[in-house]
Amino acid sequence: MIDWEKFNEIYLYNSGIACEIIDIWVADYDDRLTELTKNIAERDYKGLDDTAHSFKGTVVNFYDPETEKYSYLLEQMGKRKIPDEGMEETFDKLKIAADKLLIELKEYRKNHS
Repeated sequence: MIDWEKFNEIYLYNSGIACEIIDIWVADYDDRLTELTKNIAERDYKGLDDTAHSFKGTVVNFYDPETEKYSYLLEQMGKRKIPDEGMEETFDKLKIAADKLLIELKEYRKNHS
């Protein structure tokens, strides 16, 4: 869930920038999740590191600590390059958090068109 206090501190007078970042993230959302799923299934640690890092890099703009946390954990699993039985569970938690974030961002975008 978005920390609206922090979000509004940054974007209160820059809703156009917020909307541009949201549009990019929404457009890439399904592809990024598909790529994370593939990275995990194939145990592609470099790909997992890169994709989770990119996902996290965008999510930090939205001040959603839960989604940021799970993308960071997946990134670290990729960096360690060792089998981790928690990858699927962490991805599932990321997906739930990111889906909630997506709903919030779409609502924000609808109200700031």
